[in-house]
Amino acid sequence: KPPFNMKENGNIEIDLRYTTRMIPDPKPRLYTNQLALEAQITTEDAKFISKEKEMYPLAVRISNVLYEQNFVDAAKASLLSFGVGEDKDDKKQVESSEQQKYPILSWIQLAEISHCLMARNLLPLDFISSKDYNDIMNYVAWRWFYILSNADLSKMALKSLIKKIVWNAYSYVEYKEQDGNEEG
Repeated sequence: KPPFNMKENGNIEIDLRYTTRMIPDPKPRLYTNQLALEAQITTEDAKFISKEKEMYPLAVRISNVLYEQNFVDAAKASLLSFGVGEDKDDKKQVESSEQQKYPILSWIQLAEISHCLMARNLLPLDFISSKDYNDIMNYVAWRWFYILSNADLSKMALKSLIKKIVWNAYSYVEYKEQDGNEEG
């Protein structure tokens, strides 16, 4: 079953709370110090903090638009927290000229919702430009790679995923060799 559902009224309901497909960020974390290390990077790293401050007005503006256009339910959105470095406790308010009317969505939420809307030609381009969309996607990618560039954190976050990929590839090769058909 896909994690989204198109309702009769045209609204798209997206609920990723109960899936294990949001990798490489398992809930709960596989390692107890993973969350602490993520928090350290997102609150103490000068380059990261500078980039967050630069991007913060976009997060406020797009969050406001998604709430006002009824794409997001404020009561439900505030319950969700997912993505490396996106835990609720890590969010801190940054000074901005943008007026904050609603809770600010995480960058992963902004990217997922914007992408789903764009894929269905529902992104309100009067309020969210193609540049905004690309800025969100590029920043989420930068953020993910920047945080996971920490060697210790990347081992914790990716180790089980990599093991599974390698094991599945090995099992496939073994199966093909036993079958006598070495072509994939």
